[in-house]
Amino acid sequence: MTGNVNSAADSKPKWYYSRWGVLLLLFLIAGPLGLPFLFKSEQFSKFWKIVITFITAVYFVTIIILLISLELWFVHRIVCLQYS
Repeated sequence: MTGNVNSAADSKPKWYYSRWGVLLLLFLIAGPLGLPFLFKSEQFSKFWKIVITFITAVYFVTIIILLISLELWFVHRIVCLQYS
């Protein structure tokens, strides 16, 4: 037997290059830091890479705006409680 035993395992992408792995990195764990995994993944076409990049950007900016709004609300509430 001179064949490569791991040839079947080599053809399967690593979890972080699979479709679900990349989406998990982008939307639940790393946000824009997962974009390099998206572009290195062969599981997505160029069209879907662009679409998912846009969705990730909108998602990330929305999260940042919500966090800033929440922080401003908390500061306002603390100031109101101090002077009441």
